[in-house]
Amino acid sequence: MIAKLTGRLDQTGEDWAVIDVNGVGYELDVPMSTFYLLPATGAEARRLTISRPTRALFHQNHLYVLSHEPASLHVFSLPNLTPVTTVPLSRGPSSLAVHSDRLYVTASLSNHLDILSLEDPARPKPVERLNLAPSPTWPVGLSPTSVTSDPATNRLYIACSDANAIAVYDAAGRRLSGYIPTAWYPTFALPLPRRGLLVLNGKGERSYPNPQGPNPTVHRTMTPQPPSPIQYTPLIQLGSARLLTNLTPAAVQKHSRAYAKLTPPITPAPAGPLPPIRHVVYIMKENRTYDQVLGDLPAGNGDPSLCLFPENITPNHHKLAREFVLFDNFYVNADVSSEGW
Repeated sequence: MIAKLTGRLDQTGEDWAVIDVNGVGYELDVPMSTFYLLPATGAEARRLTISRPTRALFHQNHLYVLSHEPASLHVFSLPNLTPVTTVPLSRGPSSLAVHSDRLYVTASLSNHLDILSLEDPARPKPVERLNLAPSPTWPVGLSPTSVTSDPATNRLYIACSDANAIAVYDAAGRRLSGYIPTAWYPTFALPLPRRGLLVLNGKGERSYPNPQGPNPTVHRTMTPQPPSPIQYTPLIQLGSARLLTNLTPAAVQKHSRAYAKLTPPITPAPAGPLPPIRHVVYIMKENRTYDQVLGDLPAGNGDPSLCLFPENITPNHHKLAREFVLFDNFYVNADVSSEGW
């Protein structure tokens, strides 16, 4: 892998650029967001190659870039983008923000907020790995995806997407002060001066049944485009935004108590010998809900009107459900295969 190129910008196109390095032309794939930042043809150009970069931030003549894998923070000095150091991070770094003398990084594949000291901006030093979970016994799954800073309240807001909550961090006391319940899959919390907190919910306010959804026995096209009477998930599962006001410390505590009532308790595994189970086999059906395959089973909590593949079409699935585990109330956030089954 080429880590860095320095040369003259020779040619550009809508999604590519050629850099001439000592007479050798390197053609690079360039996203539109980068294309509009390129210098004029003939000027010196430089490209940094970082494995799976997710976010970048300028701070005090330095560029901070997050790498998803391996999980790390890359620091470059300006204006020459000279590499300075690389700092290991928790799994899945996804967002970063500077507040006072600290750099805060969310780790979406863990429950952590990594906190680094910026006493020397060129060499951020890890000082704490904060567990954002309401309880230390929580399994991984909060998915902290973004962090924003609010200097007016000396707080940070962390969107815990799979927990349907915004974690509130008190930067002055350097402690987690509470949680604000949200709608489905919050992705970002934006502090608005004298207005409150704007929360974006990636999957909207709730889930919806789609009895008129794509049906291979009825619809030839499985990916309808709007406008369409077919209740295709991307057409009905829209995002939303909420404006939260008057978030005083007392209000945050009230929100935290409400969130606690919505949160199932996590019971640690009992001490002693493990049960005599050696293997657990899951059979996953891509892009299918429980109702679409097993909604006609009387024993389950299903809706027969949503069943697309009843027992006469899927006898093996129904036989397995009767003889083993039904899992009629097993919930996950993913609704398409690209988000995980």
